[in-house]
Amino acid sequence: VREDPHEDCSFCHDVEDDCAHCHKNTESRGFNHAERSGFDLKSYHANLKCVDCHKSIHDLTGLSPECDSCHTEEWSPEEFDHSVTGLKLDENHIEFDCEGCHTEGFASVTACDLCHDDQRKYPESMPGVLVTPRFLSEKL
Repeated sequence: VREDPHEDCSFCHDVEDDCAHCHKNTESRGFNHAERSGFDLKSYHANLKCVDCHKSIHDLTGLSPECDSCHTEEWSPEEFDHSVTGLKLDENHIEFDCEGCHTEGFASVTACDLCHDDQRKYPESMPGVLVTPRFLSEKL
């Protein structure tokens, strides 16, 4: 078993930069995108092809998790539709500045219990969940 099959030129050539030729999904051949890169492909990014971000199979490194490293068109955090992340903000949270939860850039997140001190169990994965007071305490 090869450590990294990408190092063998003949293994990849003639696939026309089509990662799906070998990688049928992000878990195939033992590859876990979140574990290997630190960037989990959830919500919107789950439907992207590898070459949408990685322009060549010969250069799969060097991408930043910051939104504006790929989303270079004019955009503003105030106009961002947070629900595309899988977490729709309600009226109790929409009023906060982004930096209140994203303390180390937009790719970082803050655990609910940093602000809310109740003993409820929060969902570990929240695709599509609306953050409302029924899930959260009133500590804020």
